Parts: sequence; C-alpha cells; structure tokens
Amino acid sequence: MRCGSYSISGLWACRLPLPGRPPPTPACHPLAITPLTEREQDVLRLIGKGFKVTEAAKILGITPNTASTYIRDIYRKLGINSRAEATMEAARRGLVALSG
Repeated sequence: MRCGSYSISGLWACRLPLPGRPPPTPACHPLAITPLTEREQDVLRLIGKGFKVTEAAKILGITPNTASTYIRDIYRKLGINSRAEATMEAARRGLVALSG
C-alpha cells in the first residue's frame, strides 16, 4: 500500500487517521493485538531505539542469531516488515519515546 511516496504495510495503513474514518482500533488488524513475550519486548525496545541486531544481542546477553529470530517473530506477530515499522510499534506500545 502506498501513502504519499512511501510504501507501508496494511497494518499501518489501517492505523492512519483519515477524514471520515473512525479512529483506529487495535482490532483493525488481527495481528495488531498479538501479545509479545517479555524478551520480544526487550528486543523490540532496543531495535526501536536504533540498536543494530548485534548490539541488541550483546546488551541482552544472547547471540545475534537468537536476536534475529526474536526480530523475525516480532515482525510476524505484528504484521510488520521494516525497522521503521518496528520503531513505530515500539513507540505505540510505550517501549520507546519518539523525539519530534
């Protein structure tokens, strides 16, 4: 799906506030309400803060392969496809604060 000149997933498209459409709800996409494990939230928090996979792995005391597996599972559960979407989801869940 395209939003201006950017391509976004359907998950994020359903969350965009548009005139004449009710405010987005967590149930607008079935994957949007999938709970993350505590460790997945830890990984998402670090990725949302801009850490690389190897950096996040070192901080958490896990291997980069394990961190990559967590990221894959996070992306699948949340229906996202990019680090930008992961950052927005981390902010939405209160795991990171976006500076503006």
